[in-house]
Amino acid sequence: TGMYKSTMGSEACTECPAGTFQPATGRTSQQDCIVCPDKTSSPAGSTAAWQCSIEQYVRDKWLGTCYGYCDCQLYQETQGTLSDGSASSNYVDGSVCRWIISPPGATEITLTVTALDVAAGDRVVVTECLDVDCTSGVAVGGDVSGSLPSGQPISITVGSGVM
Repeated sequence: TGMYKSTMGSEACTECPAGTFQPATGRTSQQDCIVCPDKTSSPAGSTAAWQCSIEQYVRDKWLGTCYGYCDCQLYQETQGTLSDGSASSNYVDGSVCRWIISPPGATEITLTVTALDVAAGDRVVVTECLDVDCTSGVAVGGDVSGSLPSGQPISITVGSGVM
């Protein structure tokens, strides 16, 4: 299940690609893999429709383009900490970090930045997503660059429940 094999012999089966699933055995073509419903996706090798999810869709579409130390994620917790993953090191030149904050049922999200140190020429952009998969959005709070003055956090609130 979750695989197909297009040739006879001892070669290994091939996983159905991300965004599809296959619950049956004995499939012989990638075309036998069933495409997930619109605005959902699944990991490669999925065996059931329940593995198709909006969360996987967002990960596949937006979070796979991260570079550097970034631990790009879909955050669904009601509170937590975001980091570029570099710990005490400087972030890597050319880093591209993405996080989507989307707690289930949220109608408003407030992002409070308590510490930030961004090199000259680099920036942080906060976007309010206007749809569930973030294909359209509006920059909110302006671009953030430089360092925050000690003890002076900034807060950005969006009313869509997805940031």
